[in-house]
Amino acid sequence: MSFNNSFEEPWKELEEIIKLSDSTQLEAYLNTLTPSETALSISRLSQEDQTNLLMLLKPTEAAHVIEEVSDTQAVGLIEDLPPDQAANIIDEMAGDQQADLLAELKTEEAEAILLEMPAQAAEDVRELLAYPPDAAGGLMVTECLAYSGDLQVSNIIEDLSENGETYYDMEYAYVTSDKGKLIGALRLHDLLFKSQLRSITDIMIKNPYRVRVDTTFDELQQFFDQHDLFEAPVVDETNRLMGVALRSDVKEAIGKQSDTTFLQSSGIVAGEELREMPV
Repeated sequence: MSFNNSFEEPWKELEEIIKLSDSTQLEAYLNTLTPSETALSISRLSQEDQTNLLMLLKPTEAAHVIEEVSDTQAVGLIEDLPPDQAANIIDEMAGDQQADLLAELKTEEAEAILLEMPAQAAEDVRELLAYPPDAAGGLMVTECLAYSGDLQVSNIIEDLSENGETYYDMEYAYVTSDKGKLIGALRLHDLLFKSQLRSITDIMIKNPYRVRVDTTFDELQQFFDQHDLFEAPVVDETNRLMGVALRSDVKEAIGKQSDTTFLQSSGIVAGEELREMPV
């Protein structure tokens, strides 16, 4: 299967593929586009074609498309889908992305989608939505590596060997007590040079740096300015590990915050005005 990569208006190619209802061809063509081309092309499609595009794709592929477009575009795409279809797609996204997207929907639309999601996934998202959007709790990634302190190095290596492909790119795993409280951090690199019979509490970094769920974006930025880390564990008021805040996510959030402030100062507020602005 080949496509005309010199095609100057890729949305027209998308329109033709959508008319054919060919999911295999659609997925293949989307893979030839850059994120910016994907975002531009989807913005040029009719609302009906946008909906059909997502419904033709597998939930995993549709989630990938949602992640490549702007937040405003993503909201527009999701809110036009039936709740069960939207739930299938959102369920394939990382927890922080799920919360960010649902937070931008109307309350009744978000709740309809949550009701269609698996119970535990919906509960996790509701917990994230309860945190202020401009604090570590609203930004953190909940899918972090955490192990009980009674395990050995061999147990961690075995888990990473079996499940490593499903974990996000990380440098640290965290050690917790039987009550889920943060007690240490493990440099994954160190595991290769330690006896596999040693307890992970023997080699962990004790009392690692951490941030609270209510830490503001400005405070997070100061934290990462002071510490040469790619991520920081996020804990609640009882020191229970809740997730991790990524340096890259903080930088992105600060940038979006600055953009929103600029738009508001220019007389443009976040909402329908932004959705109707030309790309």
